[in-house]
Amino acid sequence: MSNLIGKSAPTFPVLKDQDGADFDISSVIGKEPCVIFFYPQAMTYGCTKEACAIRDISNKPTFLRADSPGTQVMRIIGISSDTHTKQKEFATKHDLGYTLLADTEKLARKAYGVTGSTFLGLVPQRVTFIVDQQGTVKATEDSSISMAAHTKLVEKWAAVFAGQQGTQTQAIANLS
Repeated sequence: MSNLIGKSAPTFPVLKDQDGADFDISSVIGKEPCVIFFYPQAMTYGCTKEACAIRDISNKPTFLRADSPGTQVMRIIGISSDTHTKQKEFATKHDLGYTLLADTEKLARKAYGVTGSTFLGLVPQRVTFIVDQQGTVKATEDSSISMAAHTKLVEKWAAVFAGQQGTQTQAIANLS
């Protein structure tokens, strides 16, 4: 996963979103900055905590583009192996205003190299990727225990893309 940093973000076959519609990741990659986060299972404690924290970040004024009021600085895409109906239940129950994809065949996980497990091999990995507008993976977070590490990464890169930490070069240096 970290070996993707600096490389083009992988694409994967069309998946169903929470509404059952086809979603083609290539409609986003290379067109707008995005956060792609893989989570183990909808409606579980840790995944709910992470998804709601990302929702809360996306509702902050710092997540909006200065040059285009009302437009978010990054597209948010959550992916798990749950069915699209389970994703819909998850999105509705927690008012998640972003795309959730049903990766039931684990095609997206394979494309991003998120194929491992944690907790004695019982739980799929939790990994977040930050992708810039050119389609380059800029950062990753791989922590199955610390949901806060994932949300912190999203929040920092939202500030970078929004230009709220000075120049992008300086903001990236601050992330180290």
